Amino acid sequence: MKRLLGILFCLLSISVNAQIWCPPGAKWQVQTSTIDGSYSESFEYRYIGSILIDNQNCLIIRNMNTNDDIYTYTSGDTVYFYDESYNIFYVGYRFNVSVGDTIFY
Repeated sequence: MKRLLGILFCLLSISVNAQIWCPPGAKWQVQTSTIDGSYSESFEYRYIGSILIDNQNCLIIRNMNTNDDIYTYTSGDTVYFYDESYNIFYVGYRFNVSVGDTIFY
């Protein structure tokens, strides 16, 4: 039984470590357009490093078109983003909600 629990613990550790919000070198291509398709625009975002903000180790994701940076970190099933105007973190994504849950922001 102890051996089975040890193996299970190792597998869970590997599984948890494999789920990284934004691995080094990640990049995204995002395209937006109007409903009628008369205008479209492409953006590229890249993970470029990390920074410490309010004792939170944050990832830096850069919009390569505008050179604007997005600061983000995860805690459990929640992804937080930093708002530089108000100097606060806000919830961007919460993955642990169920149908009928109420979320306040």
